[in-house]
Amino acid sequence: MDGGVAINKTHSYNQILTYVLAGFTLLTGITGFSLWGIKRRIETRVEGVIAKQFEEPRIQQVVQKVAVARAEKLMAEQIAPEVAKFNTALLAAQSDMVKMQKCAARIQYYQLKGHNTFPNPYNKQILDALNELVAIAIPNPDERSRFITELQGPDSAPQK
Repeated sequence: MDGGVAINKTHSYNQILTYVLAGFTLLTGITGFSLWGIKRRIETRVEGVIAKQFEEPRIQQVVQKVAVARAEKLMAEQIAPEVAKFNTALLAAQSDMVKMQKCAARIQYYQLKGHNTFPNPYNKQILDALNELVAIAIPNPDERSRFITELQGPDSAPQK
């Protein structure tokens, strides 16, 4: 009989252990669901508090200032290279204009200086200044050549 009592004790221990584990599992599940529910309620309340704070004028001003500063920075980062390119192109165009004005002034000067002499003794200087002016105005050699050909017009073509 001692063997039967030992088996019953082991069986009783196993049943008790099963009930304890089942109870512990049930308790853990209930606690987990409760904690999850508490977490959701806390999140909802915190979101509500934050939303109310953003409605305050002071917070709105801070957010607006930060947004404006960030937008200005982004625009400056994107626009600054284009502005620099434009400024460089503008300076180059201004420099070319000054050079062209100097060429035109030299042409006028040499025409006036030799106006009473035929042929004008300053034709080479006039032609050099004119070539420089056209080279600045039309940097592409092919376009410049077509322009000069057009300038020569029908007078330079052989007549029939």
